[in-house]
Amino acid sequence: MFALTLPVGTYTIESISAGGDAASVVSRDPFRFTVKDGKVAYIGTVIKGWSIYNRVPKEYACEADAKYIEARKLYHSRPCSFWMGLKEDSAPDTLPVYAANYVDGALSELKREFPSLDLTDFDVQLMR
Repeated sequence: MFALTLPVGTYTIESISAGGDAASVVSRDPFRFTVKDGKVAYIGTVIKGWSIYNRVPKEYACEADAKYIEARKLYHSRPCSFWMGLKEDSAPDTLPVYAANYVDGALSELKREFPSLDLTDFDVQLMR
């Protein structure tokens, strides 16, 4: 669970990485969301497909979130570490990443992790 303070505007998640030395994967159809003035926005729970179907440590399990999946995007590995969209990329999309609309789970976790955050007026805007 994490929260960001962002200025009003539209944002795009074009690539996702597991962190560390893991290569990032990119999407031809990235997730987009909009931040509205004065609103806490819940944009969905991002679930890597491989975290649903493979064994993961219990603290990273997302079976509950997976029941609420509403959107799926396919990502693919970058052809090289320096890629600015200048090269034609014919690699097929292979890695599923899902967005789950799991508001109840997210709200309870947000209240626990960020007790000073005012969640009385929040905006559910699932990434598409």
